[in-house]
Parts: sequence; structure tokens; C-alpha cells
Amino acid sequence: MSNETPAEMTTASLSAMKLPELKALAASRGLKGFSQLRKPQLIELLSNDASAPTTPAAASRDEAP
Repeated sequence: MSNETPAEMTTASLSAMKLPELKALAASRGLKGFSQLRKPQLIELLSNDASAPTTPAAASRDEAP
């Protein structure tokens, strides 16, 4: 694999990965419902997830009183 962080992954770099690698990446990100997806749909799911803020610190700040 490359040394890119998930936030730096582009559609092109995801397209270069094999389907099992994409599924492993989706699992490591905690995504659900990806096991039955085809490669293009999985790439779209991962691309959309990469653009969403997923930092635990940001989520915990919203929960603080």
C-alpha cells in the first residue's frame, strides 16, 4: 500500500486498490454495509467517508456541557 493517510486518498488511488484492500479499508474505518458493494460503489462510499470529519475530539466537543 502507499503511505497516504485516509484523508489524502483520492478516487484514483482508491481505484488502484484491489477489492479486498478496499473492503479492509472500509472495515478499518468502521463503515457498515460495504460487504455486498461492487468496487465502484465501495470507492464512492470510501471517498464520501474521507470527506466527512471523523475526529473523535470534534465529536466529544459537541457532547460537552
